[in-house]
Amino acid sequence: MEVLHHILQIALQYYWIPLLILYIGVIGTILIENRNPAKTIAWIMVIVFLPVIGLLSYYFFGQKFKKVKRMKRMYREQSKKLLDAWRKESEIMEEHIDTLNERIGSLAMVYRYLKNQKISTFSLNNDVTLFINGEEKFPVLIQQLKNAKHSIHMEYYIWEMDEIGREILKILEEKAKSGVTVRLILDSFGAPDVIKYLRRHKPDFLFEAFLPVTFTSLANSNYRNHRKIAVIDGKVGFVGGINISDRYINNGKNDVYWRDTAMMIIGAAVNTLQIQFWNSWNQTDAESFELGKGYLNRFPITNEDASGVGFTASDPGSPAPFNMEAIIAGSMKQKNMYNCVRLILFQVTN
Repeated sequence: MEVLHHILQIALQYYWIPLLILYIGVIGTILIENRNPAKTIAWIMVIVFLPVIGLLSYYFFGQKFKKVKRMKRMYREQSKKLLDAWRKESEIMEEHIDTLNERIGSLAMVYRYLKNQKISTFSLNNDVTLFINGEEKFPVLIQQLKNAKHSIHMEYYIWEMDEIGREILKILEEKAKSGVTVRLILDSFGAPDVIKYLRRHKPDFLFEAFLPVTFTSLANSNYRNHRKIAVIDGKVGFVGGINISDRYINNGKNDVYWRDTAMMIIGAAVNTLQIQFWNSWNQTDAESFELGKGYLNRFPITNEDASGVGFTASDPGSPAPFNMEAIIAGSMKQKNMYNCVRLILFQVTN
């Protein structure tokens, strides 16, 4: 008992030593993570002035969770895999950008920036169809899904168990049973009901929930998969702001008129969407797949009126906020900010 008493006295007298080491380690971790300066200072002040509460708060809400670190690792690995293909297409992309420069002048510098940063390929040989609401997009999307012969890849933030949501799920199930490879990524926060439904009914197609929502991830709740991508047979792509939900269909059943934008792309730019889907798939717990024959395709330039398309994608694993930098690069050459944002967000030029 006397020995334990001495140990307790020593612990009470020198408790600050391990606590100091813990503080130094936590503050060092915050600085190494290269946070926003304002957030860095805020967390350090919380930890210093609220010792126990501050440490607990940082543990549960302040740490970058493992999924984000995995994103960074996957980004590096995928960049290496794509580098050889990038080099092969580099000269062709440069020729396309030169042609684009003749069409829109200095605004073409945005696409050159994306190419130089190895963020996005740029291609001229595309056919683009613009949709401004759900009643325009969904019939075309459904028809393309029914026409699929090789593969269907879909990645959506919001997918609701309403009329249009159930109809498309039924199509995916039918196509999977017919031999088409179907992969679906749903955001855990944006499509919880559909995820529960699929886990309960175990469909014939492959699906993954992106970034499961947990208590320790609440501080990083902005790290969601907001993408709305569909790639069919590696030849037809859909992208834009329209999720899978009846709210986007203006048929008189909704309280408000919903105006949003999406597009269908047929052409070489679909390869970029396919690669983006592949990146997202590899960030889930799913088994990876090779981007072989049928997933990536070549598209010859068929006419001079074909649209030039490039995409800007970034996520928590990206080394820089490429979307924002592309917008800034465009705004330097464009007095009309609305036109600049429209150009960067959809990256479509005719």
